[in-house]
Amino acid sequence: MISFNFTGDISDVSAGLQVAAKARGFEINDQGVLVEVCKSSTGFTELKRTENAYRISYAKKTDFFRACARLCGMLEENEFYEYSERAAFDSCGIMLDCSRNAVASPETVCDFIGKMACMGLDRLMLYTEDTYEIKEYPYFGYMRGRYTAEELKQFDETARSVGVLLAPCIQTLAHLSMTLRWGYGADMSDTEDILLIDEEKTYDFIDAAFKSLRESTTSEYIHIGMDEAHYIGLGRYLDIHGNEESRFDILLRHLERVCKIAQKYNFKPMMWSDMFFRLGSKTRNYYDMNVEIPEWVNSKIPENLSLVYWDYYHAKEEEYTAMIKGHSQLGCDIVFAGGIWTWCGMGPQYRWTNESTVAALASCRKNNIRDVFATVWGDDGGEVNYYTILPGMQLYAEYNYSDNPVDVEKRFKECTGMDYSAFMTLESDDFPNKYFDGDIVSVSKQLLFQDPLCGLFEKNFEKISLAEFYADKLEKISKIQAPFKMEKLFDYYKKLYFVLSKKAEICSGIRKLYMSGDNNTLSIRAKQMRELVVAVEELYRSYRILWLSTNKVFGLDRGDLRFGGLITRFEIAASRIEDYVDGRISKIDELEEEPLIYTNRGEIPTEDKPLMRETVYHRISSVSSQW
Repeated sequence: MISFNFTGDISDVSAGLQVAAKARGFEINDQGVLVEVCKSSTGFTELKRTENAYRISYAKKTDFFRACARLCGMLEENEFYEYSERAAFDSCGIMLDCSRNAVASPETVCDFIGKMACMGLDRLMLYTEDTYEIKEYPYFGYMRGRYTAEELKQFDETARSVGVLLAPCIQTLAHLSMTLRWGYGADMSDTEDILLIDEEKTYDFIDAAFKSLRESTTSEYIHIGMDEAHYIGLGRYLDIHGNEESRFDILLRHLERVCKIAQKYNFKPMMWSDMFFRLGSKTRNYYDMNVEIPEWVNSKIPENLSLVYWDYYHAKEEEYTAMIKGHSQLGCDIVFAGGIWTWCGMGPQYRWTNESTVAALASCRKNNIRDVFATVWGDDGGEVNYYTILPGMQLYAEYNYSDNPVDVEKRFKECTGMDYSAFMTLESDDFPNKYFDGDIVSVSKQLLFQDPLCGLFEKNFEKISLAEFYADKLEKISKIQAPFKMEKLFDYYKKLYFVLSKKAEICSGIRKLYMSGDNNTLSIRAKQMRELVVAVEELYRSYRILWLSTNKVFGLDRGDLRFGGLITRFEIAASRIEDYVDGRISKIDELEEEPLIYTNRGEIPTEDKPLMRETVYHRISSVSSQW
């Protein structure tokens, strides 16, 4: 392991050196490589070699830690070169979703802070719908792994030591169904997930939330959410107040009160911008280029508010530019939020992350957007591990320092000590575009959790050899060495690819065997299903170990239920086939049904392009009622 001996002006960075050293993997001692440290007078961070030492002159703390990481990588590869660089954005960072069952453990959060600093990223948002502590509301975050005030203080202190700003990211309007389910939420609920505007209990609650976060963080910024409140004013609000005023008025009145509370606690608020565009669109489409927002709306938007334009759905620079121009007409500071795709399928979506990010950040640089961050959502269970996002983080970092980064893989090796190509083996749904319309598919989740007999996606899959596709992935990941401390992550994906390839092999064509009367092969398939149960149990053990190494335990119960259900359905499917073959039942009703291609309200695949994005477990696993 590389050792450094830092000398010179290290007063501002000394507190964070151990954080960065632990995250990157280097040591600090008197016998280490001599590194002279000074602050930059030019705004550029420079790494140079002197006669007896290396010299880092840095502009921001994160620039310094990035330089340390890059120097460490150079020495490891025995390939030193001097460089000079300057960050393009005032802030560039990530947002970790800690609200979809997966709540990153304190150790994980602090490790990410260190890794961010070593890449040069300087803002961390923890997206916490109800996973932070409000002492006056004991049911808020109850049994959800909420962060205590002490944990948030720890994150804040760790972040400040390396120059990362920890900014709370909460919800003050919608996306609150997980807490409004409790009795205390009855009087302040408009719908099951939207707060009741103009109800004083609502603002008492929001005040308590801001007070709690002010006491546990030092950030001047707070993200107040307010996205996707599609039914704002259409629930109990409508019953109480009628529909005589526009929904713009309702939204803006609530926004004004929330921003005043933020100001009371010395926070500068930012909010997701989509509701302004949805309310002004005839189709309620955020990205509607024909949106009509009344001019009077501008004058009612609070002056101290920034608008966060979130978009990870486009691959053309001009599409982002058009939306940025649309936002500029609202007269607010604009923050851009892209995405590192971790919320479709069982693995990260690197290909689409790269395509959307390159277009988005190129547009941001050209249009003078000063603050950007990457969202990392965990929709429908947080099943994709946080550490899969590291390559996407590096892409954001490189766009912060270059308008046309070409050495992302090399920088990733320098800043993390890990091979970029190894992480690329974790992408579980990179199917050729000829099989689908759109940008993303989630076959891995569909294949894993669809019922062995009902097989809701079998018609979609029938012309594609998924067994071969995932066997090839298993072969590739088995040939690489897992990066240091990532062994649990890579072990899980090896087991996942094995189960996916075997399930595709065993379950595809079950109905054809049944309809053709091939009972001998059906018996073999039933035996293989029972054997596959063992592999699924091993997969889940690996999943559980990985989860507990990264997250709090809360939320893992969903994994228990999903994998437990998968195991049970394999056993039942095998039993039903055996009962049929042995004459105990006269037919298998599930296999009597003529299969149809799976569609939903968002996508209607065709036989030529049959793959799609369906990502919701309860819709994948069954068409039976949830209730």
